[in-house]
Amino acid sequence: MAESLEKGLAESLGGKRITLAWKQCSQLRRLDPTATVAATDLATLESTLNDEKARLEQEVRRPMPRNMNMAMIGHRITSLVQLDRNHEALGWIRPMMSGRNFHPISLDYYGLCQQRLDKPVESMRGYERSLKHWERQTDSPAKNNAMISAYKGIAFAARQLGDRKLEEEAYQSLVELNPTAEHHFLLATCFKEHQKTSLAAENAQLAVQLDPLYADQAESMLLQLSRDHFSCFLVPR
Repeated sequence: MAESLEKGLAESLGGKRITLAWKQCSQLRRLDPTATVAATDLATLESTLNDEKARLEQEVRRPMPRNMNMAMIGHRITSLVQLDRNHEALGWIRPMMSGRNFHPISLDYYGLCQQRLDKPVESMRGYERSLKHWERQTDSPAKNNAMISAYKGIAFAARQLGDRKLEEEAYQSLVELNPTAEHHFLLATCFKEHQKTSLAAENAQLAVQLDPLYADQAESMLLQLSRDHFSCFLVPR
């Protein structure tokens, strides 16, 4: 239980999900008061998260000015998403998905909010629209980052919907676009879950070559793959 919470807390911190991280930190502190996350003791982390949560809540309570600009709207959406107030965030996002107020970041945020609301069909719709938009644009860091996010979102939604082919295609496209250790390991994990042993092993090893920090995770995966592969040949007598 504590190990699962610790992993979830680390993921929430990485995704800047302040409210969720604060709840997880509080739960973990009750289970294991001596644990540390991100080299920080839980008491300090819980206090920091609580302060940040209070700041964000105060911020979103503040009325928006009549002459609000796109930057103000974007800031409000980001704050609501960090608080996991996704329904409220969507209220600001939807008007920006088409028409004269269109902004491409709204498509990515739509996919993210729907993902966190466990609505994979709608999440897929947002990320696919984002991908199609950016495919038509000239190359730039913004295009690269948006397409990385879209491929990850499509793969996640595909997994929730049980579409293995689309999940694999999305992760493979991600690796082709940006062949980092993280992305190879995501593809390896996908292949492992789909019982494609050799492809999983190949991508796990590529992840380690690109970043030795993945060595422990890759070794654990390869060990499990070898056990699973061997078990296929065991015949009960």
